[in-house]
Amino acid sequence: MYLFSPDIFNWIDQVKPSKRGKYELPAAINLMLKGKSKLFAVKSEDYCQDVGTPEDLEYLRRKM
Repeated sequence: MYLFSPDIFNWIDQVKPSKRGKYELPAAINLMLKGKSKLFAVKSEDYCQDVGTPEDLEYLRRKM
């Protein structure tokens, strides 16, 4: 799970589309690191599910 301040949009504006034609969040995070922005991470042992597709979202809806 990611939690960003609104400043993330300044970094996303600098991202060029990937070979897939997508604006990749990891590219914005890499720019933040190169720009010396402070990033924090918290390791969690809790369940996490990617919801990158409509099928993922539907799966979670059924699971809840």
